[in-house]
Amino acid sequence: MMFRVLRVTTNDMGGTTSVDTVVVWKGESIEELSKKYPPSQIMGADDLGYHQIEDGWIRWDHRFERKVDGDWQKIEDPRVRLNSSMSSLEAAIDEENRRLFPGDFYDEDDDYEDFDVYDDF
Repeated sequence: MMFRVLRVTTNDMGGTTSVDTVVVWKGESIEELSKKYPPSQIMGADDLGYHQIEDGWIRWDHRFERKVDGDWQKIEDPRVRLNSSMSSLEAAIDEENRRLFPGDFYDEDDDYEDFDVYDDF
């Protein structure tokens, strides 16, 4: 069975929208795809994740497809995590994300036991 990954670049700058689609990977092995482009839950660490610049005016997204009876059909991301530990790149990006956006992260060590959202009612 054949699979492919398309990068869809959308550019809304300049008053017109342009969309460019390029095949970034094509093959038969999900394991090969997962090794070359490992999935990640760390924001910004997944090469095949959603990315944007210029406040979203330029966006990159990826579409996964499988060839069925000669036609390409869109599928969910088939990649699997082959290594359970965080890579050094993921660790560095996670550290930077935590530094830049500390309010987005909950640490198990934080004591929220006394916090009651209904105290004001």
